[in-house]
Amino acid sequence: MPRFTALAVLSLVLLTACTESKFRPPKREGPPALVVQRNAPRLWLMLKQEEQRRRYVSGGSRYRLGKVVTETFYHFDLQAHDPQTTDLAWKRRLATVQDVTGGHNAQARIYGQEGDVVWLFLADQPVAVSADDGGIVADRAMLEQRNPELRDLIPKDSDFYAYDNGLVITAADGRRVKVRAGDYKAEPYAPPSEDYFRNVQFMATRWNGGYRTG
Repeated sequence: MPRFTALAVLSLVLLTACTESKFRPPKREGPPALVVQRNAPRLWLMLKQEEQRRRYVSGGSRYRLGKVVTETFYHFDLQAHDPQTTDLAWKRRLATVQDVTGGHNAQARIYGQEGDVVWLFLADQPVAVSADDGGIVADRAMLEQRNPELRDLIPKDSDFYAYDNGLVITAADGRRVKVRAGDYKAEPYAPPSEDYFRNVQFMATRWNGGYRTG
């Protein structure tokens, strides 16, 4: 193979493998939460960050030119900080969603701590994570396995969730159930009043951590 041809082939291989990424500044998703981790408080933040990846795709033969393809991804990261010093204790990536599969509109929120786990909404499903390190311990698949009557009825929209000392789900058939950590079994949920339910639902889905005084 002539030297210039070999160099051209090598350059094409390198271009095909090359990926350039650009990251936008992360944005907070929902209010922060103070989580007790092994008797020490940690300030948790849920962050969403956009990444744009540009890569060269070969044309398939020496007679066809390649092209540059841009793909957009959204990363959901959970961060724990020391509330006194704000130092980062740990960071965990929980999910990455492509723009073409709904990443731009995907949401995440921290609902609340129940014992050793913390309930979250992540992209399109409820999840429970370890209060120690943020590792996922329960997701939609597990909830459906433990509760076959909820199969295909667990919503993908955060508007159908609330937190009331456990995860409250308004299922697709209109039932309200509460799921407790541990056995992750669903039980009927009846709030003290509709005003009470609207408030806990607002805190879980709309409140962003602000207060108004005066």
